[in-house]
Amino acid sequence: MEPRRDPMLDFAVKDTWRIFRIMGEFVEGFETLSQVKGVAIFGSARSLPGSADYQRAEEMGRALARAGYAVITGGGPGDMEAANKGALEAGGESVGLAIELPYELKPNPYLTRTLSFSDADPEAPGPAGSQGPHRARARRQRDTVGSVSEDGDRGEALCEENPERGRQCTT
Repeated sequence: MEPRRDPMLDFAVKDTWRIFRIMGEFVEGFETLSQVKGVAIFGSARSLPGSADYQRAEEMGRALARAGYAVITGGGPGDMEAANKGALEAGGESVGLAIELPYELKPNPYLTRTLSFSDADPEAPGPAGSQGPHRARARRQRDTVGSVSEDGDRGEALCEENPERGRQCTT
């Protein structure tokens, strides 16, 4: 019987210079974002135009832009697209931090600036990559939703997406 080879060795040998590419992307990202006065918005990629979540995210993006802040998202669809759209339509800066994955769509069309990062190897075990699409779907999604009203009042809620109960938010 042949000894079992550690899969991490295959990963390391396959792309030994990868760490320098990733490090360069981080440096570029930090340098660029250090010049941006912005607010990061996290939300679902699955909300649809016209839905209540999409409309709230669009209003939040618009309010932040009017208050002088850039809107920073993952650059994807859903709530991210809505927040970027609101900021852009209000004349503000709209930044997308996009991860280049083979199965993901292109960044949304409402970005004034896009920072792209290489594939995080979704099938790599442990911290070298994400936990993979099949495991990500199995765990509950959590995000923090912040809001800024037209008069500057700020609020925050913790939202959870649960397959059995749907989306629930607490303040």
